[in-house]
Amino acid sequence: MCNLLISEIKDWIYSISRSIPGQSGFWIRKKLLQYSGLKFGDNTGINVGFFISGIPNITLGNNVSFGRNCCLESSKGVIKIGNNCALNHNVTLSSDFGEIIIDSGALIGPNTFISSSNHIIKGRREIREQGHKKGNVRIGTETWIGANVTILSGAKIGEGAVIAAGSLVRGRIPPFAIAAGIPAVVKKYR
Repeated sequence: MCNLLISEIKDWIYSISRSIPGQSGFWIRKKLLQYSGLKFGDNTGINVGFFISGIPNITLGNNVSFGRNCCLESSKGVIKIGNNCALNHNVTLSSDFGEIIIDSGALIGPNTFISSSNHIIKGRREIREQGHKKGNVRIGTETWIGANVTILSGAKIGEGAVIAAGSLVRGRIPPFAIAAGIPAVVKKYR
């Protein structure tokens, strides 16, 4: 009973801290997440509305910044974000199964959704009863992911690639490619 009460108090404190603006909010969120066991480097910026679950499975590098309302979910998967990465507002990383690795220097535009798993769909049984298929997502060094992009399990985006706003990535994008569309295809190279 005591452990449950302590856990609930931590949840309340973290929930309140999610809405504290400014530098004091950054500091409070970082301290609470550090106390909870999140592994992150120096100069991590965590803006208001930040949500995280699966802390033991998440690692952040140095100089990582999160815009408002970012969400990291990794209950059974892995999320690793390298140094000098910026995730703009409303970015969601969902790795409840599988692995999401974002290499150093990646820039991710607002409203981007990245998932390393998918539902299994076989026959006519209810989809929720069929489980999940795990996969991986890899985003290379110095990539730029535009706004409103969806990146699905199995995506591998090469070093220096650019993904145009509104694209859907579900396969391999070569290094230094500029890709766009649904699904994203290479338009040219930089």
